[in-house]
Amino acid sequence: MQAIDKIVFGDNQFFGINHMSQEKAQQLAEKFFDINNIFRVYQIAFDAGIRAVMLNSNDRARDICEHFRANSLNYPKISWYPSIPYPHKYANLISEKGIIPTISDVLFKDNSASGVLGMMAKGEQLSLEEMR
Repeated sequence: MQAIDKIVFGDNQFFGINHMSQEKAQQLAEKFFDINNIFRVYQIAFDAGIRAVMLNSNDRARDICEHFRANSLNYPKISWYPSIPYPHKYANLISEKGIIPTISDVLFKDNSASGVLGMMAKGEQLSLEEMR
C-alpha cells in the first residue's frame, strides 16, 4: 500500500469556498477569478516543496489540468488526489431521478456525447502515461 503524502495542497480557496465565512469566500472568488493567480499560488506551494495536490471536480479543474499538462516538465513527481465534493449531492440526485438520468445530467449537462467520450479517452491516456 502506498503512503498518503503528509501535506496535500487543497483547492477550495481557488473556487471561492470558505465554510466559515461567506465574506471571505467572496474575497477568494474575486482574487482567483484570474486563473493566473491560481497558478502563482501553485508555484509558491511547489517552490516550498509540496508535491501533492487535491483537485475537486469543479468547472475550473479542466483549465488547471491543462496548465499542468502543458507545463509538465516544470512539475515533476506530482501526486494527484482527485475529489468529488459533496458526494451526498449525487446520492440524493440518484434517489430523486434514478441512476441514468443523474449520469446524463452530470456528464452531458454542458457537453456533447462526443465531448464526453473525448474526455474519457484523454483521462485513460493520461493514466497510462502516469503509470510508465
